[in-house]
Amino acid sequence: MLMVVEYASGKHRGRLSALSQTGGLTGQLLATGVFIFVTKLPEEELLSWGWRIPFLLSALLVLPGLYMRHRLDETPVFRAFKKQQAINNMQHKEKRPVVKVVREQWRSILVIMILRFAESVPFFLATVFTVSWATTQLGIASLTILYVVMITCLLAYPMHLLFGIVSDRTGCRQVYIFGALFVAAMAFPFFWLLESRSLILMIVGYVLFINIGHNSLNAVQPSFFAGLFHPPVRYSGSSIGAQLGAVVAGGFTPFIAKTLSAVYDNSWTWVAGYVVLTALASAFAAKIAPETVLPHSP
Repeated sequence: MLMVVEYASGKHRGRLSALSQTGGLTGQLLATGVFIFVTKLPEEELLSWGWRIPFLLSALLVLPGLYMRHRLDETPVFRAFKKQQAINNMQHKEKRPVVKVVREQWRSILVIMILRFAESVPFFLATVFTVSWATTQLGIASLTILYVVMITCLLAYPMHLLFGIVSDRTGCRQVYIFGALFVAAMAFPFFWLLESRSLILMIVGYVLFINIGHNSLNAVQPSFFAGLFHPPVRYSGSSIGAQLGAVVAGGFTPFIAKTLSAVYDNSWTWVAGYVVLTALASAFAAKIAPETVLPHSP
């Protein structure tokens, strides 16, 4: 993602970096499709060899990724920084960018972690917790929910491009605040639409909650996050904030949602309240985030 941000020109940076974010959704789409195939196997075959299929396929995807990364050169932005460093004959070279960025820009890292909540919470809620909860509590067939998730993943491609284009015109901050507030506004309607048990209404709920709410946030994260750091520590800073935020915000969401639902008699009300709270926190973080330091190249 960072390499796309730094390779792209200023006027196209948002849309190009937004497309790089669809990689994770492609993985979700493939994983859901494979899972649907595997679940149709007889139980004996599923337990004997079928469960190995997703793991074997995922291993095959690692090799092309490693090859492409090995062939990539440093970005023009980073090469320009190294060249300027050599011209200025800078004697001190930061050998520990992780230590430097944590020491000097910990606020930006913290902001990114909070920003991840509005994006990660609805995604893991809709693709992990809801798949199980809707099946057990609403009696909706698991395949029905999985098909809805696949439709959402397919729509994510044009939606990411759309929000990337919008961010090129209005800026990442405005798009992020919109997305966070939209997620907060859709938290309760999302569950109301699920309770209808209507396939059409469930698709509408997922499209609003994920394709507009989540996708608007996910699309602008590369440009927004990278812009909070200077070139020598940009990779370390944005990665630390994004990954820690993903663990805290996304990794714990299914567990938190399950706990809140169980404590309150399998009700989703407090789960939706958790979504609202975290989304509003992200909207506030987007408002107070430092100004971008990305160059506005032509």
